[in-house]
Amino acid sequence: IVNVLPGAAIDTIIANGGNGGNAIRISDSMPFTSDVITIEDASVSGQSNALNLTGGDDVINITNSTLFGISTVIELFGSGTKTVNVVNSTLFSPGFDAISISNSATGSMITITDSMLTGTTDHAIDATGGDDEIIITNSKLTGDNAVLNLSNGDDTVTLNTGAELIGNIECDEGFDTLIFAMMVPTDQIAEITARIESKSPAGDSIIINKLFYEWTECEDLVANLQPGL
Repeated sequence: IVNVLPGAAIDTIIANGGNGGNAIRISDSMPFTSDVITIEDASVSGQSNALNLTGGDDVINITNSTLFGISTVIELFGSGTKTVNVVNSTLFSPGFDAISISNSATGSMITITDSMLTGTTDHAIDATGGDDEIIITNSKLTGDNAVLNLSNGDDTVTLNTGAELIGNIECDEGFDTLIFAMMVPTDQIAEITARIESKSPAGDSIIINKLFYEWTECEDLVANLQPGL
């Protein structure tokens, strides 16, 4: 268990006087153990990663914090379920991904709320392996290669109100579902639902609430629009 408490600052970036390593790194040998990381009201910067974990069923909770990784901000390896909750926080990488999860045989659960994730030259979220679920609410995610990369497994992405994605959603292999669950004007629900249903899961785009969404290689599009705007 690692708790980064309010007011804490960790910086391993060489240019800032750091040692050049990852800001937080936990590497478990087989059999993998489960780690719980809580970062609250803090600043964490790493020469490579802000957070690097190799383990089993890991849980990462980030609230009201700023994380920076020159390569990738959060990099998670190993089997087991990865649970990542990001609330009112900023994750920025000038290199590759904001969040990268690989070799997770049982998948991951990623919830992004009121936050900003940027993978300058690659992905905001790169989830490889297992059945992944990503829920985005009132947040801006930016990627260059693809904003979301969902390789392997049966993945589900839920776009709630205010989910702004700059870049393509790349579903890739497996049976992948894209759910549109944002609030829209009540008198427009039928029309927007019809537009969603007319789109091709394999590759298409749509504008909802003045936000542009595009995707490739998905298998199902679901309209679960909520009245309210």
